[in-house]
Amino acid sequence: MRKGRVWLSLLAALGLLASAACSNARMIEPGEPARLIDAGGGIETLVFWHTYSDVETRVFEERVVPMFEAAHPNIRIESVRQPYNAQLKSVLLARASSNKPPDVIRMDIAWTPEYVQLGLAKPIGGLPGFDAIRESLHEAAMETNAYDGDYYGLPLNVNTKAAVYNRELLERAGFSAASPPSSLSELLDAAEAHGLKIGMAEFSLWGSLPYLYGLGGRLMNDEYTRATGYLDSDATVAAATRLKELYLKGVMNPNLIYGRVDLWDAIFGEGYVMIDEGPWFFTIKLNSGDRAKVEERLLPAPFPVSDGFGSVIGGENLVISKGTKHPEAAWTFLAWMVSPEAQRFVAEMGLIPTNLEVLGSPEFEEGREFKQAYIEGLANAFYRPLIANTDAVEAVFEEYMIRAFEEEADVRATLREAAIRIDELLR
Repeated sequence: MRKGRVWLSLLAALGLLASAACSNARMIEPGEPARLIDAGGGIETLVFWHTYSDVETRVFEERVVPMFEAAHPNIRIESVRQPYNAQLKSVLLARASSNKPPDVIRMDIAWTPEYVQLGLAKPIGGLPGFDAIRESLHEAAMETNAYDGDYYGLPLNVNTKAAVYNRELLERAGFSAASPPSSLSELLDAAEAHGLKIGMAEFSLWGSLPYLYGLGGRLMNDEYTRATGYLDSDATVAAATRLKELYLKGVMNPNLIYGRVDLWDAIFGEGYVMIDEGPWFFTIKLNSGDRAKVEERLLPAPFPVSDGFGSVIGGENLVISKGTKHPEAAWTFLAWMVSPEAQRFVAEMGLIPTNLEVLGSPEFEEGREFKQAYIEGLANAFYRPLIANTDAVEAVFEEYMIRAFEEEADVRATLREAAIRIDELLR
């Protein structure tokens, strides 16, 4: 697979992952699913940190955990919900460094490289049953756990962003549900010509890279080792300049820097022809009494693809802390969480599962008209930099993109300075 690009085949007919709910009285052999070695009748407790939402936590704790514990009576799961913010990452790294980590963490795929490179994650590539499990999962999501010839986690759920169109305004711009814009340039040109707006929400890597890449720009090389020559290239300067022009004209979200509109509400009204959002947008809207309005007014479609690039790939991985006192139990839990049995609950939560069998199953059909845009969009999704200090790189990128959009700013000089600063972080 090309680094930085994702090619997904959902049509691959992979064999079923055998049930992990079988007897746990012996160590498993290579090729078998993971089971816990007999703990002599003792109970092992795994501390599991996660950032599930209210609804997701309820499903996990009331339905998923009891099923796992019934299948593995000598393992208990202590579910610890954490806020999803930078402070969590700092606390997690501090706890791991002091040898007091949670046993298993559900973490953003963008955090995994740093946790691994700091030596805080347990390698799992050689564990019993790993090869069969890897083959059963979404390839691109699985590769976010790869580092230096080994694997350090399993992908629990995967996502990307889709284009969410206002049907009426899309037709006003000359398109239809059957024929949405074929490229980002086509969409932007049409929005400009018809006095419509595009709802890019922010300058973060997640928020703005699909637009920068969609117009031919790049952040860094495929090896994630250099930004100079890429972020400050002619192509990227041209892409950023075009976005800036549209921002100053009010076509790109005019509240992007100085106060934001609520794009989730704005897409239903007049003016915004498109916003881009993850699958949680529809999960929340469809379960909040807005189903009829959503179905009538909104159209989900894959983010417009330009030069093979759509939107950014996201999701969460399950990682075992290197300092866990329960490595066999932790591996049992990871393997079960990506089995078809458990992954059906991921789909129920409104997330996109990574198990290929579940992705193609009838259970995933409910709401397929809204999920399909995301599944198709994964075929052209691309990675944010898989590096240890993504947060620092993102902070510089976001700071200088905001500067570049200021009316008097020299876009080329601003991006050049940003590229130099990012290179310093990559050394």
